[in-house]
Order: sequence, then structure tokens, then C-alpha cells
Amino acid sequence: MWGVWGVWEAAYEAAYEVWEELNKIVLSPQSPLSPQSSLSPHSPQPF
Repeated sequence: MWGVWGVWEAAYEAAYEVWEELNKIVLSPQSPLSPQSSLSPHSPQPF
């Protein structure tokens, strides 16, 4: 059963890292990935 838990743990860690990166992008107004965020903060960001 440790194999199943290993997969879940790896998926959880990957999702957590992605979540942190998304927070950095969304919370930073001067993010290089969203140069128009200062002009239109409510515009949908391309993924």
C-alpha cells in the first residue's frame, strides 16, 4: 500500500508547488508573466 500513498504524496507536493507559484503570479502586481496586471487586474490570465 505504500506505493499508493507515495503517489498521493507526490501528487500533493506537486499541487502544492503549483499553488505557491500561482499565488506568486496572482499576488505580485509586477509579475513578468502578467505585464498588463497593473492596467487590468481583472482580466483573465492565459494559462
